[in-house]
Amino acid sequence: MNLFRLRLLTLIPLVFLLFGGETTLLPAAETSDAAQTPTPKQVRKPAPSGKVQKPAPKRGSLTRAARRARAKAAAATAAQAAKPAAAQTAKPTAATPSQMETIAPGTVASAPAESGKAEPVSAQWETATFGGGCFWCVEGCFLLVPGVKKVVSGYAGGRTANPTYAEVTKGDTGHAEVVQVTYDATKVTYEELVDLFWESHDPTQLNRQGSDVGPQYRSIIFVRDETQRRIAEQSKAGAQRELRSPIVTEIVPLQKFYVAEDFHQQYAKRHPGAPYCKFVVKPKLEKFKKVLDE
Repeated sequence: MNLFRLRLLTLIPLVFLLFGGETTLLPAAETSDAAQTPTPKQVRKPAPSGKVQKPAPKRGSLTRAARRARAKAAAATAAQAAKPAAAQTAKPTAATPSQMETIAPGTVASAPAESGKAEPVSAQWETATFGGGCFWCVEGCFLLVPGVKKVVSGYAGGRTANPTYAEVTKGDTGHAEVVQVTYDATKVTYEELVDLFWESHDPTQLNRQGSDVGPQYRSIIFVRDETQRRIAEQSKAGAQRELRSPIVTEIVPLQKFYVAEDFHQQYAKRHPGAPYCKFVVKPKLEKFKKVLDE
């Protein structure tokens, strides 16, 4: 027995030498398992049963629903921007009379010289163009209308650019003698001006007014837009019911308005003693005043 113990004690060191001392199979197995254990970044939550897990969208990308929502919001914004604001649906800021016509003879009326006077803040300046015989008469009538700021005599409706009075009076240019009325729409309306236009001349006379004969003296209304055309047509129909003879007044779009020579501007006012002013213009103005006083 003592001999067996002695041999056993002798073998123990040999066993340690053969198996590497502290190195055992158990630590090796643990190391292998640790190498196979996924790191936290490698762990993915399993998808619920019956559903296929979709990878999360990359940062900065949009899902289909998000894209649709953004597109809908953009469309709504564009539609809102396309709708004029309440301030825009009202009448646009109107130009002052000094921005509406030139005063140089024979040029297109578009930008006259500044008057130097401050215009009322509430004023809404608009323009109307009428032809009813000699422009000296029609000009004098509309200068009497409250709310009218300026009346300029000129030519419109013809084929010749920059016409002169001498050319127009021959009747070959196609132009009519007309007036361009600048008025404050807050004080007098376009409809009221058209109604007064019928009172300023005889709209049943074709290509003449009294002793003034020729196409340059024709009765005509030049309109700037569909609104003016509609108002003029309705007013014409109303005036026709008051007259036995048919109204021959033309209602046509305004192409260009040419300012007449300085000599013709406010002629009756500057030359009240001239024969034509005494016997033609003055009686018309007196009749027109009675209409305004009614």
